[in-house]
Amino acid sequence: MLSFFTYGRSYDPSESIVYSQPTFQNFLLLQNLGEAGGSKDSWLGEGFSHLPRPYNSFLKEALMRILITGSSGQIGTNLGLHLQSHGHYVFGIDKRPNSWTTEIETLLQDLSTPQRSFNKGIGHVEYPPDLDAVVHFAAHAKVHELVEQPDRALENITMTFNVLEFCRQNNLPLIFSSSREVYG
Repeated sequence: MLSFFTYGRSYDPSESIVYSQPTFQNFLLLQNLGEAGGSKDSWLGEGFSHLPRPYNSFLKEALMRILITGSSGQIGTNLGLHLQSHGHYVFGIDKRPNSWTTEIETLLQDLSTPQRSFNKGIGHVEYPPDLDAVVHFAAHAKVHELVEQPDRALENITMTFNVLEFCRQNNLPLIFSSSREVYG
């Protein structure tokens, strides 16, 4: 199960749609309202123009720009494809090419080395500008191997630190999820 960290305020259908920060729930509400029909003015509300990349069926803009680490894994791939099918722009990072699909733009980068620069990306690699959120799935799996090779567990910690620091310095919300490995 994913947890969403959001900013701004919740949607009240009786009010105009004005948010201080983009959120998944707010943008999904915009998408649902748009798919439900009605005129552009009836569901966009006041203040729509200041939102960075709202879902806009009239302009075909991306709903959100989302970075997924570990995008070549099964969970990262499926989430990326799902988000793309709902109008989101997805940018993936993984140290391996994606063998499941070529639909997700993937940067091959090893996030497990300590970094000092996080301004436009992790290390000296620049990521697409104006990201809205980061989903962190990158990790060495197979707990038994991590017990046998503790340096790989340290690499997981370093990867997570790098992603957290990138999010902190760029004021990005982070969705951190674990799969079966949480059970050992």
